[in-house]
Amino acid sequence: MTEQDYEKAAENFGRALSLLASKIGTLSKPPLKVPPINAGSDDAEKRKALRDMLESLASTDDAAVLSQEDIRRASNFFAKLYGGERALAP
Repeated sequence: MTEQDYEKAAENFGRALSLLASKIGTLSKPPLKVPPINAGSDDAEKRKALRDMLESLASTDDAAVLSQEDIRRASNFFAKLYGGERALAP
């Protein structure tokens, strides 16, 4: 995949999460755990961060519904992970 493909995938993922959140509504809950990705992160660090992020997204806790802020942070995580330039504004 090219960098543009990854950026497009991150954007589409963000839109899908936004749509899901709008259908579910908002609940009071702790924020999504988004692992840090640094510009100098190697592949092993990125793989671990991806695993951690997917675990956080796959939570079966009923109180773990994503907020709009969680969706923005998740989208920015995937953009950073795949080298995307664009990040969603708060």
